[in-house]
Amino acid sequence: MLAEIVIEDSDGDEIKNHSALKKLRNPNKYLTQSEFIKLMTYTYMLLGEVFPVLDVYQLLLALNVYTELDDRLIEHFKINGQEIPSFIIRHIKNIGSNQLKGCRDFIAR
Repeated sequence: MLAEIVIEDSDGDEIKNHSALKKLRNPNKYLTQSEFIKLMTYTYMLLGEVFPVLDVYQLLLALNVYTELDDRLIEHFKINGQEIPSFIIRHIKNIGSNQLKGCRDFIAR
């Protein structure tokens, strides 16, 4: 609930006005921003990684996602053998946390 979402570019620099930050304010028709962040946090704690997917107008969490690296070490996302376009999915691999502040930020690449 108190998480601060951070979007980074490939160099690790924070992007302040990323469109994903605007989408998080109203992620979909049934969750508020705080509920979606809580769901992402719980999913991360249970599964060790989270895969938000932008489905045209809604931000959802995908399950049963696996990743493959090609010969150029580019990550490809698949669900049940179907490749997911990289422009609609993100792989959250780290949630910064602090025993006093709790979960502080999501790092998505």
